[in-house]
Amino acid sequence: MHARAWPEAELVVVDVMAQASEIASARTTNLLLRVADRIEHAGTGPTSTLSDSAQELRRTLTCA
Repeated sequence: MHARAWPEAELVVVDVMAQASEIASARTTNLLLRVADRIEHAGTGPTSTLSDSAQELRRTLTCA
């Protein structure tokens, strides 16, 4: 993620979360899990809302 892209990332993660339980592609799931990793390990860049959303996305994808 580039600096200042975090607000846009929040909107995207919210949209993806709404459809995460319907994702059937292993490639897409793996990609989204890597994105969640990047958000969770990005340090001070992402907002707490985005970090929480990334964690929820991970839980949704791994339980689907």
